[in-house]
Amino acid sequence: MTDETSEPFQSWAIVELMGHQRIAGLLTEQTLGGGTFLRVDVPAGSSQPGFSKLYGASAVYCITPVAEDLARSAAESMRPRAVQEWEPPRLPEPEDDMESDDDE
Repeated sequence: MTDETSEPFQSWAIVELMGHQRIAGLLTEQTLGGGTFLRVDVPAGSSQPGFSKLYGASAVYCITPVAEDLARSAAESMRPRAVQEWEPPRLPEPEDDMESDDDE
């Protein structure tokens, strides 16, 4: 019996996700909380710093391994964001000209 040590998976890739999303970068596997996730390290671009995202296998529709330069170019053109900011709509300010019943 031979003791085979497998190399950890690592590849530059374009990853297509459910919901018609795409992301490109260095793809590896990462175990977190007992589960295995796909980690995509998106390289820094001209308009944003690099970042990492973790995805469950069920969120992935397709993985296309590509050369590093192609993955970097795709990441730059896709312009994925590390975090999407969301702010709830503001409620209108109450009107000050309403008369109070306390004056009577």
